[in-house]
Amino acid sequence: MFLDRLRNANPNSAYVIESFDVIALYTNVSNDSAFQAAHELLIQHQAAQMVYKLREASGIAEARGP
Repeated sequence: MFLDRLRNANPNSAYVIESFDVIALYTNVSNDSAFQAAHELLIQHQAAQMVYKLREASGIAEARGP
């Protein structure tokens, strides 16, 4: 499902797609800890993107981007 969404995504030049292998990158970190850290960062970043989109929709978008 996630890979299908990526394949069908039509991003514009303002966005960057990055991928991290949280399983093999740091073998001394437990998988659960790595997934938890990645999840927390995604949740934190999701909130920042929502705030930016609200500002953009109201016409007060900041120049620095999402």
